[in-house]
Amino acid sequence: MPFKWSVPYVLFFIGVTLLGFWQSYFSALARVPLAFHVHALTALLWLALLLLQSWSIHHGRKDLHKAVGKASFVIFPLLILGLVMIMNRVAGFFLENVNDPASVDPSIGAITVVAIAAYLVLYAMALRHRRNARLHGGYMLAMPLILFESPAARATSQFLDWPQFANRTPIQEFGDFIAVLDAFAIVMAIILYLTDRKHGAPWLIASAFLIVQSLVAYYPDLIPGFRMFFAAYAQWPPSATLSGAFAIGALAAWIGWRAGAASRATGSPAEI
Repeated sequence: MPFKWSVPYVLFFIGVTLLGFWQSYFSALARVPLAFHVHALTALLWLALLLLQSWSIHHGRKDLHKAVGKASFVIFPLLILGLVMIMNRVAGFFLENVNDPASVDPSIGAITVVAIAAYLVLYAMALRHRRNARLHGGYMLAMPLILFESPAARATSQFLDWPQFANRTPIQEFGDFIAVLDAFAIVMAIILYLTDRKHGAPWLIASAFLIVQSLVAYYPDLIPGFRMFFAAYAQWPPSATLSGAFAIGALAAWIGWRAGAASRATGSPAEI
């Protein structure tokens, strides 16, 4: 990764994550359901992978960089599995309150679907461009922006009183949180895009997903038939959803790797 700022950048996300989830997760480990443990462990493993990848390439440890990169073939599907475990819980809550118009569960579910899609695209593209250091690094480093709003909302609420607007529904209030913090992440992405427009595609793609994420927080039905799908999804057996999650994570890795190999074979200019 050719970005001199990549190590402090990843450390920033690790710090926000630890701060944001300290009260609700790290200080209450014994009372937290298994889904949150799996999600937390895989998310922290992924951030640790990004940190080690950044450190190793900056210190000329290409052997370590490649070894950690290969470990991502297992860690990434587990990251998707952890997200789906959270989505399964939210879907169950939604099914219990399917007629409650104030429920934010569909919004959380829609955000998670968008986040999973973003992770799959960014990771596959990182592998696709693994011989182009700036594109590869950009796609990998753009990933923490996608769900930045989750720890950031909890972290900032410990120090700031978010303004309460009159006549806002619970879904609108939830959307306000997401939109403000996603806007911050988008600003970060645009600044990084402007530093290297030639290789700025990762930051634009991440920004596009963040915009969609903000919109579905307010309007989950922007995904056609999402409420109906989410209610049906809640009744699927966990074995099917979790095996499917791992499979699509592995499939994204395979597609990205194969696409990178094809580009090398055809001598794509992006890889020269």
